[in-house]
Amino acid sequence: MESKEEQDAYIESFTSIIKGSLDAEKLEYDIKGRPKSIFSIRRKMLIQNVSFEEVRAAMEKGFAKALGVELVPGALSDYEKELVAQYREKYASREWRFRR
Repeated sequence: MESKEEQDAYIESFTSIIKGSLDAEKLEYDIKGRPKSIFSIRRKMLIQNVSFEEVRAAMEKGFAKALGVELVPGALSDYEKELVAQYREKYASREWRFRR
């Protein structure tokens, strides 16, 4: 279990990447959020009788709306697979996850 300080540091490092990308595109934005434990999220899902599929669909719809794109289900292209591999290697590294 991560401490509140570790959660806050992770959120800050994650949002700084998003802010950098949005700033580079000269987009106006407002990032809001707060740390939540996976246990409280799951408890809320159970109480409200919401499935993981419903959460995934809502997130997909939100991302598509926010990014102004149409997300097309199906297999990834070779280019997309290459990008996934690059990002997975970068963002799964211990150095990236725990850098301060």
